[in-house]
Amino acid sequence: MSTRSPIPQLRYSLLVTPLALLMGGRAAMAVELEEVVVTAQKREQLAQDVPISISVLTSQGLVTRDMQDLAQIATQVPGVEFTKSDQGGNNAGFYIRGIGQFDWLPTFDPGVGIYVDGVFLARTAGGLLDLDDIDRIEVLRGPQGTLFGKNTIGGAISVYTKQPSFKTEGDAFVRAGERSRFDAGLTANIPFSDTVAVRFNALTRNIDGFGRSLEIDQRYGGEGKEVGKLAILWRPSDTLSFDLSGDYTRVRQPIAMSLLLNLNTQTFVTIPQNEWAVANGVTPYDDRWLSPSYDTNYSVWDFHDQEDTWGTNLTITKNWGSTTLKSISAYRKSRFLTGLSFDAAPSKMGDQIVDENDDQISQEFLLSGRTPNKFLDWVAGLYYLRENIFNGVVLPLSFPANPDGFDTYTTNDGSNTSYAAYGQATLHFTDKLSADLGLRYSYERKKDTIFVYATKFQFDLLPPTPLEKTWNSVTYRAGLQYELAPHVMTYGSISTGFKSGGFNGRAYSTFFIAFDPEKARAYELGIKSELFDRRLRLNAAIFQTDYKDIQTTLNLEDPITHIVTNVVQNPADARIRGLELESEATLGRFWSFNLGATSTSAEYTRLESGTVVTRADHLPQVPSWTLNAGLELHAPLPTPLSSDGVFTARIDESHKASRYDGAPNTIYNFEPHLDVVNARLAYGPTSQRWSVAAYARNLLNHRYLDFHEDLMAFLYSIGTSAPPREVGGEFYYRW
Repeated sequence: MSTRSPIPQLRYSLLVTPLALLMGGRAAMAVELEEVVVTAQKREQLAQDVPISISVLTSQGLVTRDMQDLAQIATQVPGVEFTKSDQGGNNAGFYIRGIGQFDWLPTFDPGVGIYVDGVFLARTAGGLLDLDDIDRIEVLRGPQGTLFGKNTIGGAISVYTKQPSFKTEGDAFVRAGERSRFDAGLTANIPFSDTVAVRFNALTRNIDGFGRSLEIDQRYGGEGKEVGKLAILWRPSDTLSFDLSGDYTRVRQPIAMSLLLNLNTQTFVTIPQNEWAVANGVTPYDDRWLSPSYDTNYSVWDFHDQEDTWGTNLTITKNWGSTTLKSISAYRKSRFLTGLSFDAAPSKMGDQIVDENDDQISQEFLLSGRTPNKFLDWVAGLYYLRENIFNGVVLPLSFPANPDGFDTYTTNDGSNTSYAAYGQATLHFTDKLSADLGLRYSYERKKDTIFVYATKFQFDLLPPTPLEKTWNSVTYRAGLQYELAPHVMTYGSISTGFKSGGFNGRAYSTFFIAFDPEKARAYELGIKSELFDRRLRLNAAIFQTDYKDIQTTLNLEDPITHIVTNVVQNPADARIRGLELESEATLGRFWSFNLGATSTSAEYTRLESGTVVTRADHLPQVPSWTLNAGLELHAPLPTPLSSDGVFTARIDESHKASRYDGAPNTIYNFEPHLDVVNARLAYGPTSQRWSVAAYARNLLNHRYLDFHEDLMAFLYSIGTSAPPREVGGEFYYRW
């Protein structure tokens, strides 16, 4: 919709009026867009008043878009990319503005922070959250190193669940669809008194695998998950509240659908293995095992993801007038056993098993307030995090019957400790002009002991070897914002962040070394506006990020074992520039529309001598442009089922230009452009007491890869395929 003249508004009115008359109604004045309250700056504000590039998905928006897990925000939010893990399981691999996590071992940290009700999830394992009973999701783009801390160098994703309230209510739903899809959920909110309320939520998700083995007819790429949460609110007075919650997730499902895309028969692995195979009457590992389609391979591995994750959160809030003290105490633990059939063939060369145990304890104290003259809004905090991590990886690189092979069992056993102190203030010079100033000091200490055992040769490639490293960092934010007109605000800011350093967790000998943190400084100019009596929301931002000391995995020959191995260093800097646009509009009484777009360029500005990455390479996960658009019809439709029935139809399109999944760029990690279309039709009364819906995910059945990796120096290039089209129906009941 153009904003340059009122003519398009007239055109839309002419379209909507006949439709309304056909439905027995009459076109009315357009309704205003919904105002959304966020806590992106650790205090409640309207999203349009926050001088940050932020996208918000509300509870109702998640339902109408049929969003089931956190990965789907990559199709709805500009600047966000999602990639699956080569370890399998429910790892959450997010990139924002080209910055994320390139490896899934716990010796590496994410570049995008994921938070649930204010609690930071330190590991990607279990981060692929289910979106049921969610209040809102806030996606903050750019470094958030001041208020959110380390590992938000690309941005932050904050998920807020619905909290207990003093109202008896609840809902239930069932969902059924193709491939034996069956999901069901139940939520109940019960006030026990004027001061105590309880909220309970339970969910199950199940679907058969879409992929299968042509050798053993094993299914891959399915889902089997149970989730439960219990939250208790005790509010003894208007100024004091205690929120205690606990959640548990259980996963038992087939491993991801893996594909063998290309094979290199001339490596230090394939040459001796195929020579042994020919000499012993075994079919060699060659091009005959390339996966014939997105849905089929030749794997003979019958394995399942097993994951158990649980956590508790106690939030205590105390108010003294305009001053608020909040304490967030949390504990989280996860245990998962997962894997991936890398070889996708009977050879079992690369049928990887990953066993990981993580637990974390965190504590945050947050004090915020406003001066009596309203000149200053301020927030200050203290943060502590402690992690204990164990990760074990079984990686066979030989035929099972061959006594000579590069089969390894690698463990990393470590701990991380972080401390931080921060503060940020907003100074209101006039009713229209204000400034933000923020500062954070962070300290962290990491320990890891690596052990690598050659299982067939039965000796230690690397005996238990400890390593310890400490880092500290100062990050800041400075910004100005000015109200050009009512509901039109412009802002400019400089913000910094850092991503934690770590250890090379795949070392075989002398390459067990530490690598340093990444750093980013982002310059951003933006405008946020609501026009035409708040019927059109139009936000835009232009940014430049100077990305320093990029952690990069290089394939280098070990000087002792002479085996090509992964080595992590900080050999590069880059500059990322981009333009982001988000808009939302109500088109008459019944129609609404949203559009998001990005244009991004990224180039290396420094490369150390000997680095295999070149200046001609593109940064991973940075498409040159993306587009997401949605159109929704929400119109009255009386029927015998409901005299005040409402029909809702929505269609969403997500387009991403071609990109690379790794550096250096090769034809083996190149991803072509991607288009995904989702649709949903729903009907129910205005009260939303009940509703029935039909949905289609990936409506046009576009086939693409969730994950793609170039391992040709060792054996092959592999990928995991995304699910095909899924069609089904839903029924919701609310009370």
